[in-house]
Amino acid sequence: MVSSPRLESTIRWTARIWTAASLLFLSAFIFGGAERGNWPTATQWIGLAFFPTGIVAGLLIALWKELWGGGVAALSLIGFYVWHFVVSGNLADGPWFVVIAAPAFLFLTAGLCRCRHPVEACHQMQK
Repeated sequence: MVSSPRLESTIRWTARIWTAASLLFLSAFIFGGAERGNWPTATQWIGLAFFPTGIVAGLLIALWKELWGGGVAALSLIGFYVWHFVVSGNLADGPWFVVIAAPAFLFLTAGLCRCRHPVEACHQMQK
């Protein structure tokens, strides 16, 4: 993989801007469409732990620790799809879950690009 500082910076800033858009989009659903008195079941709480909670936590962590946060968000997305398949017998429909979580993969890419640079960049990332 060819990596340049400019490409790495473009990937990182794209991930940050996309994260802001994803969080605003999720906020509109979380705070705008909640009906009072309609609580999730225990099984649904498990799904909510993966999406949106795990995705949001991972994307926020990724703003400081790209590899850790990207990993948390990516694993949360995978966990959500596995949970959904186990509960319903099919995969979640539509691209929106992936679109919202996509910055996780950009953060992972930016973090891996940083590790391909000189050793001191990786040591700074671990601090």
